[in-house]
Amino acid sequence: NADFVGSWLHSSGCKVCIEQDGLDFIIDNPRTQQPPARISVSDFIQPDGLSYFQHKGQLKDGVITWSNGSTWSRLSERYFVVRGKVQNVMFRQTLIRAMLRWGLQGGATNHDKDPSRVDMTLLGNEISASDILQALQEGRILNSWGAQATSIEETSDGMALHEHQVNTNNVDSFTWNPDVEMYL
Repeated sequence: NADFVGSWLHSSGCKVCIEQDGLDFIIDNPRTQQPPARISVSDFIQPDGLSYFQHKGQLKDGVITWSNGSTWSRLSERYFVVRGKVQNVMFRQTLIRAMLRWGLQGGATNHDKDPSRVDMTLLGNEISASDILQALQEGRILNSWGAQATSIEETSDGMALHEHQVNTNNVDSFTWNPDVEMYL
């Protein structure tokens, strides 16, 4: 049952949350436009796969594929401190736009006392997240303004997505300088 408890990214882009309450799963799926569903574990996990409303599903490699064609990918929330040329070089916008392109959610906040530091939260499947993390770890130039990480450190805790100055939900509410080419 622990294989299912947690956050999942629906192929439509919303987050599905599964909690266990005794012998039931509580499934909060915004796509249903209904309150969270209470489904017994034995009704959800069937001998031939998964059952959710009228859909059948299979879990493989952290992805549930449903009979209606939608998928739920297991999400992991990770926190990082990124150092380098990361402030006043469009680093946050470049990073957040890359997250959106790769189907991830996340946020980035400039550190108020250290101009070479940005705190980052990354929420998504490990495969997509690894592409962004590899670019940061390798110190690649991320955009035409020279944004570049010189170190990246994973931390055990960090900011919630909505608390970040810039995140995948609010990036379009800012007026960004259009004269930047993004490489990430």
